[in-house]
Amino acid sequence: MRSAWPLAGAVVLAAAGCASKPSGSTGVGQRLIEGGGQSLAVAPHSGAVVYLHEPAHPVGKLLPPDAYLGELTMLAPDGTVHSLGGEATNLTGSLAFSSDGRQIAFLEHFSFESHVGELVLANLLGETTPIAAETSYFGFQAGHDLIGYITGPTATLKIGSRRLDGQSGSPARPDRTVDSEVATFEFVELQDKSQAILYRMKSTAGGGLRRAGLHQTSTETLAEHVGDYQVAPGGAAVAYTVQSEDGTRARGASIELSVLTERALPGLRRRHRSPALAGRPLDRRSREE
Repeated sequence: MRSAWPLAGAVVLAAAGCASKPSGSTGVGQRLIEGGGQSLAVAPHSGAVVYLHEPAHPVGKLLPPDAYLGELTMLAPDGTVHSLGGEATNLTGSLAFSSDGRQIAFLEHFSFESHVGELVLANLLGETTPIAAETSYFGFQAGHDLIGYITGPTATLKIGSRRLDGQSGSPARPDRTVDSEVATFEFVELQDKSQAILYRMKSTAGGGLRRAGLHQTSTETLAEHVGDYQVAPGGAAVAYTVQSEDGTRARGASIELSVLTERALPGLRRRHRSPALAGRPLDRRSREE
């Protein structure tokens, strides 16, 4: 299961530097919105603020007490308030911003039973467009318009260029299908500045860690039976754990390091065997598919 965003009992948004203050306030800014809410997130550069309005714990669900659904609400940089979508969740990985902070991707109508929702893209005008149903994982490419997502019963990884700037947000060409039975992925920039996508297959599909260029149809496999992985800053290398023969991450597992280059993969590989490897904190990537 994904972990939850940090909680807040009520949401109060204030604009610093304003001269007027509400009665009884001891803060510096002007109170703009007040009411029940939690899970504040601020978009980079644009300053847009989103949060869950009037969140509620799903009734009758055997869930952690800090798991909620609510109406995803945005306070735009111009001060207007927009409702972006209902039944959004506060679980980590269910919200993402583009690098310029002008695009917001989130899961609407999220199901705690299947851990999927409808992927929706929104802009700072409050306009929204659906991207894909039954989405379990998604993210933006840093500095670009590409968005990737894993969707459907076959866990298909797709990437496409989307932009909502008062336009339709429909792709100029169909989104590219990279692979199926995918658990997680991320966009990476290699040392030579070329762009790629790194993804891990579901354990039921071998758990392979694979790399694909953004403009080529070929894929390359770094390793099979991969548990956790972490890309070095700058895309120079990726470290990952390889599961033992009995399928566990702890007994006889190894840590491997592969150098990422455009022309030579898997490249240099170093291995360190460890009797016990601790998993990372619970999030999208470490959630078992």
